[in-house]
Amino acid sequence: MRTCSECGTQYEDHVESCLLDGTTLDPPETTATPAPAPIASSAPAKAAGGGLLLGVLAVVLFGVIAVVGVGIFLFAGGDSPPPEPVAVAPVPPPAPPSPAPTPPPAPTVKTVALVSSPPGARVTEHDAEVCITPCNIEHPEDAPLPRTFHLELDGHKPTDFVMTEAAGPFLVELDPIRAATSPRPTRPAPAPTPDPGPRPVPTAPRPSLTRDR
Repeated sequence: MRTCSECGTQYEDHVESCLLDGTTLDPPETTATPAPAPIASSAPAKAAGGGLLLGVLAVVLFGVIAVVGVGIFLFAGGDSPPPEPVAVAPVPPPAPPSPAPTPPPAPTVKTVALVSSPPGARVTEHDAEVCITPCNIEHPEDAPLPRTFHLELDGHKPTDFVMTEAAGPFLVELDPIRAATSPRPTRPAPAPTPDPGPRPVPTAPRPSLTRDR
């Protein structure tokens, strides 16, 4: 058994501190087992055995009473004050999501009409085909100016058109390619007529000198 030095309450050997005031209990008492007395006769031996049994029963009964008392104390809560509540820091609410950035407005696109005379010309810009005349050219407001377009049509000279403002319509005249005229064949010069030389001068007949007889 272990005894509290403050209140004198006794506990079992496995209890370390007093349940009433929290004092550390004294070390368990060691009881020396008395050496068995020589058996003189059967009657004294029976008396000694009965006394030992009564002692064991008393110890067991005292332990049961102590355990019951401890249980009642623990159940009733004793005189110790209830534990103070632990303060829990409040959790801040989550921050609202930031709004998505508003995209900038798309630039306004103007439509510029382009007409060629004659129509059907292929329009390119930086070697990329844009349209076939007559057509509409899209021009964003933030696009730089001027813009140069190249027009090609079979049988006509290639022409460049420079757009300096996004207005219209624009008319581009295409000059036809004139076919080269072949020279007319020249007639061969007539062969020269051979010179016959001077013509003989006709002479009158001479009179005869003979007289008629």
